[in-house]
Amino acid sequence: MGEERSQWIMVSPLANFDSATTIELEVAGVGYAYADPAHMLLYTKEKIVNADGSDITDADNSDATLVNYGMHAQWSQVDASINGLQKIHISNSVCGTRTRLDTTTPWIATRTWGSRGIVHTLMRSRTKLSREFEMMGPLHLDICNTDRLLLNNCTLRLKLTRSRDAFALMSTKGTEKIKLLDVKLFIRRVTISPSVLLAHAQALEKSPAKYPRVIIGFVDNRAFNGDYARNPFRFQHFSLNYLQMHVDGQPVPSQPLTPDFSKDLYMECYNTLFTGTGIHWKDEGNGISWSNYPKGNTLIENRQVAWLFSTKSIFAAVDYVRKDKKPKPPTTFEEVDDIFNNPDFAHPGRTLDDGAQLYQGKVGPDGEESLVFASPRALKMMLESDVVASDATFEITPRLPGALQVMIFAVFTFGHALPIATVVMQSKTEAAYTAVIQHLRQLGLKFRTAITDWEEPEWNAWRTAFPGIQVYYGCVWHFIRAAEKKRT
Repeated sequence: MGEERSQWIMVSPLANFDSATTIELEVAGVGYAYADPAHMLLYTKEKIVNADGSDITDADNSDATLVNYGMHAQWSQVDASINGLQKIHISNSVCGTRTRLDTTTPWIATRTWGSRGIVHTLMRSRTKLSREFEMMGPLHLDICNTDRLLLNNCTLRLKLTRSRDAFALMSTKGTEKIKLLDVKLFIRRVTISPSVLLAHAQALEKSPAKYPRVIIGFVDNRAFNGDYARNPFRFQHFSLNYLQMHVDGQPVPSQPLTPDFSKDLYMECYNTLFTGTGIHWKDEGNGISWSNYPKGNTLIENRQVAWLFSTKSIFAAVDYVRKDKKPKPPTTFEEVDDIFNNPDFAHPGRTLDDGAQLYQGKVGPDGEESLVFASPRALKMMLESDVVASDATFEITPRLPGALQVMIFAVFTFGHALPIATVVMQSKTEAAYTAVIQHLRQLGLKFRTAITDWEEPEWNAWRTAFPGIQVYYGCVWHFIRAAEKKRT
C-alpha cells in the first residue's frame, strides 16, 4: 500500500453534548495522509441514573444495566458524510443491530457473549448504583468494515443520534436512563508515499471503490422499537421457509434458500455464515454453532449480491413467503381457535404493532360459541366509560361456516363512539350473549348503561352480567348517525 508511517489522533465533539440528543465529530482530511476507518474507535464515559437525573441508590431498588452491545445500542442512527457530499446513512433504530451483525460475523474477531443471564450479571456489577464506567469500540459503518483507507483530502464528519433508553437498557422498573460524561473519537492516520497517491488517483478516474456486504436478519418488532424486557439482538427465524434475493431482476444465487426450521433442516442458510464471509475453506469459526443458529442467531449473508449492485440502477428484493406455513382456511370455530393459539400462525391475532394480543379466545357453550377480538390497551383506555352500545351485522363476508353474525361493542368517549370489541357469534341465544358480555366484564369493563338492538336475549344477558345496569333499546347504528349529524 506504500505506507510510510502512521499515528493515532484524537477528535473531540464539535459542541457540548451534556444534554444533547446528537453528537457530531469531524476527522479533517489532509493531503499527505489517508484516514483508516477500520481503525476508528469511539470512547465514552457514562453512568446510569434515575429518570430525574439523580444517582441511583440502594433505596431505589434498581436492577438497570446495559444490554449486550450496549456500547452501540445507545446510538439509534449514525450519519457519516465525506466532504459534506457523499453520505453513508444507517436508518433509525438499526445502528445497534448492525453492531450485533458485525460482532457476530467473522470479518472481525468474534466471540459470543454467552447466556443473557451471565451478561446481565457482569454488566450489572460494572454499572450498578450509578457507577461511572468506560466503553471503547469501533463504529460499525460500512466504510469501517473494510481494509481500505479513506482517500486524502477527504473530511469525514460523523453525527451520532442517541437511541431511546428503553433500547439500550434492560430494567425491571423501566425508568432509568443513560448519562454521558465524556465522548472521544480515535482514528489511525496513515502517511502514503507520493507514487502510490498518484496511482490511486489515476485508478479512481476509471472506477469507484466498492465495499460489499449484505446480511439479512429478522428481529421482534417490539424489541426493535425498544422494550426494557426484550433483547433487540435476538435474530429469530420466524418459520422462514423461502428466501430469494434479486439484483436488477435476476435471482442471486439462482436457487432460493428453502429451510425447514421445524425439522432442523437449515444447513444452506447456516453455510452462508461461511461462504458469505470468506472463511469457507479456512480453519476459522464465527462463534455460532449449528445447533445455536436458530436460537437467536439466524443471519443470512450474501456477498455475491453486494458485488452485483450497480451504481445507477439498484433493485433488491427479498421474497419472504410462508408457503407451507399458511394454515388451511378454517371451517369451524374450533379450527379458528386452534389457528390463533398456534405460535406459527398467531401473528394475525395480534395488534398491528405486535404490542398486544387481539384475539381473546373462544367463549360460550357448544354450538353457541363466539370468537372475541379486543385490544387490551384500548380496553384499558376505556375503563372510565360507563356507557356501551352494541349492534350486529346482517351478513358475514367471507362467510365462516357456522357463523351467524359479527357483533360490535362501542363506548362513548371523547365525544365519539369508539369500537372496543368485535365478536363473531354462532348463535343469538341468551346463553351466547351472556358468555360474551361476561367475558368483557372479566377484561375489566364496568358499564352502568347499555344501548342495544331489539334482541330480548341480549337485554337479559346484559342484566345477568352487569346487575343493575340500565338497558335502552334501539338501533345503535341509526342512533350514532343521528348524533353525529346533530353534532356537525
